[in-house]
Amino acid sequence: MLIRNRIYNSFGPFESFAGKLIFIFGVISSFISAYSSFLVMGGAFFGFTYFCTTIDTEKRRVRTGDVLFGIFKTGRWINIKPDMTLGVMKWNKVSQISSWSHRKVSVAENSFLIVLFKSNGGKLLTLNKKESIEQANEELFSLSDLLNLRCINP
Repeated sequence: MLIRNRIYNSFGPFESFAGKLIFIFGVISSFISAYSSFLVMGGAFFGFTYFCTTIDTEKRRVRTGDVLFGIFKTGRWINIKPDMTLGVMKWNKVSQISSWSHRKVSVAENSFLIVLFKSNGGKLLTLNKKESIEQANEELFSLSDLLNLRCINP
């Protein structure tokens, strides 16, 4: 069974929204000019590229990487070893944009990440993202049952 988890937009919320607007404008203007294909491609790249994790429970492996244009997956598969562990980490991310009039808009995102740790305790990669600690703990226990790994901080 393959589990795909979308973690975040690769270019942030503001750039992703702007990319989607440019993509729409490029599609509309493609009837007028052939050069609008650059707008379509650039807008699709910035608007639809996101960071994703794929978990293959049958083959016991994990792949993390970007999904370019929302279609093409990058990253390499990492085999899950029995001495690896799972845990939850708090994640605070602030996205900020400045305008030409020197006004700043900030969007804070507080989430909890379910993380796969190496055998020596170092962080290997992120498996999923949840908004509350209760949801993160539920996902942590379900993933530990699926992958037969132990949890280090429930």
